[in-house]
Amino acid sequence: MDDAQYNHLKNIYDKGKGRYVLVYGVLGGGLTFAILFSLIIPLVDPTINFGLLFPIMLVLSLPACALLGMSMWKSIEKQYLPVKHIKDEQVASAEAAKKESEAAKKASEERKKELIKKYGEEDGMLIFKRKISETNYKKKKELIKKYGEEDGMSIFEGEISLKNYKAAANWKKELIKKYGEKFGLAVFEKKVHKGMSLAMVEDAIGKHKYKDGNDYYFGKPFNRKIVIVKDEVIEDKPFKDGIWIDMPKKMLTASWGRAGEKKETVTKSSIKQRLFYNGRKNRQGGKSFEYQVDVEDDLVVGWKELE
Repeated sequence: MDDAQYNHLKNIYDKGKGRYVLVYGVLGGGLTFAILFSLIIPLVDPTINFGLLFPIMLVLSLPACALLGMSMWKSIEKQYLPVKHIKDEQVASAEAAKKESEAAKKASEERKKELIKKYGEEDGMLIFKRKISETNYKKKKELIKKYGEEDGMSIFEGEISLKNYKAAANWKKELIKKYGEKFGLAVFEKKVHKGMSLAMVEDAIGKHKYKDGNDYYFGKPFNRKIVIVKDEVIEDKPFKDGIWIDMPKKMLTASWGRAGEKKETVTKSSIKQRLFYNGRKNRQGGKSFEYQVDVEDDLVVGWKELE
């Protein structure tokens, strides 16, 4: 049923059953039929008088057409009422949705005002727009208040756990108590400064791997040489490859570890060794190495990258 048909039936239904039966049944059907019949019959049979016939036909046709009008009304109800019920439900649903939307909008505005009043314009809007939950916002503020802006944010963003932060804080206090403010903080931050002792240095960057006189080598391979005289750092020099020409073999082992494979050539005048490092299994099922180091009489004389 289209809108035009529905509106037509609605217009009829809204005027009521009594009016419909009267207009379309009694008057439109019964009266009209009685008049027409009473006019036509005397034309066919002049012996029949209109004045006598019309009242008789009126008495007969009006009740019959009233019943017909009621029957037609039932047909209208059958077409109109189910559609009306559906449309009423749609209207009610739309109105309920509108009220719900208006209520949600009102609640949202009240929530926004409440958050802005409580946390200020900027932070309140962040929470309102769900950039951060109110719970997490409170947690962040609490951490910043307790541990400072930088450390509080590090804990909040998960860069360090609260447990590890507290452990680190205790470690820092111990170091400051042990070495003083300047060197204690340096050790905590894993930095090496001139004037530090070997113990400070090793607390900062780990144990040395090799010692040659006053020269202490750190890292594996060596990446740092620190010169310590009378238990005080006087020089801190970084390394790149942890290997150099004339490096003793013993020192090479401390830096690079034991060779994965060794080939040795012995002559009357010298002992030559070819050492291979960083081995791995190749596609052919054999073993390949990343570096080759040449040693002669326990001193490094050269090295190269194999792959």
